[in-house]
Amino acid sequence: FLICIPAISQNVLNRSTLLLVESSILEPRPDSISLSMTSALDLPVSLPVRIDPMALELFNREQPMNNTWGKVYLGPYLVKGNTTLGVTNQHTPIDPEQWYDYVWKFVHLHHPPLSVRGKTTSYLGQLVSKVSMDKDIPQTTLNNFTGFSIDDSTLIEAREDGTNLLANATLPNPSVVTLEIGNTTLNLFSGDILLGNATLPNLFLRPGNHATPVEGILDLSILIKNLSEIVKDQADSLKKGNLRLKTIGANVEWNGVQVPYYTKVMKGLTLEADVPIAGLLGNTVQSLFHGKDNPLANLSLTMPETDDSDGSILDGTALDNLRNLKRAMSDVDLDKYKTKKRGMEMTIADLMARL
Repeated sequence: FLICIPAISQNVLNRSTLLLVESSILEPRPDSISLSMTSALDLPVSLPVRIDPMALELFNREQPMNNTWGKVYLGPYLVKGNTTLGVTNQHTPIDPEQWYDYVWKFVHLHHPPLSVRGKTTSYLGQLVSKVSMDKDIPQTTLNNFTGFSIDDSTLIEAREDGTNLLANATLPNPSVVTLEIGNTTLNLFSGDILLGNATLPNLFLRPGNHATPVEGILDLSILIKNLSEIVKDQADSLKKGNLRLKTIGANVEWNGVQVPYYTKVMKGLTLEADVPIAGLLGNTVQSLFHGKDNPLANLSLTMPETDDSDGSILDGTALDNLRNLKRAMSDVDLDKYKTKKRGMEMTIADLMARL
């Protein structure tokens, strides 16, 4: 009898269903996070079950021993049917290596489970038993930010900090988890050519598709110098009216301190997005070549010019590309694109032929 009762109680817990309803991971410090979790526990018995407080370990099941990345402290609870369990804004020290492993899976994979385990005492009527919880909670995660996009891109006159590119980025979050990331800096590439960087200030990923402002620095001298190669490499995208940009993470900071696990994960993540040229032209070219806020105003078309910021010199190839670009852009009739929807496929064969 003394053996059967604990076994029955453990069997009831083993047959229970534990689901993650919502969660938030805030204040990402190098050694801790602020964690909120709401879970639904459904026991397959009609009688209420009382459980004592317990420390619930969050761990990576596929890793060897010492695989716990954090702990939350629950209870006590009276569980009857479907019952909500959880914690709110709990300061949670992390094991940096194990937490990085979990974050990597959360970002790159589609359905990695959240593994939890803990021990407590349960009370089923007059029956008292020591029981263990060991569950893999199913969840949907970020899956490499499938659906990532860059929209509403515009070149502006360079600010004091060098910012000359504004846009909105969408990083889809199909999970039920809200993530506070911090100031996120991405490097911008066309193929293997580094064109500049983009910063997503105070990146906050809420469930769903939400646009995040982007402030960037596009190195126009590099763009112009490599224009022929970019046009050649991006022929397929350009024919569809798009410029394909590749982003790779460079750094993540929260509250002025680098977040090592997010930085490491983002450095290993490559995202690509098609930027509609029609939208970029419509937003930019008028001021780029004719307005007073001309990002290219300091670049001479008649002689090489030194950029005092880094001492680089525009060579003859860059100047030729710039002349060709300005000549081609000047011939484009922007009015016929203004009423078209952003994201349309724009025919730019006439533009490419002039380059």
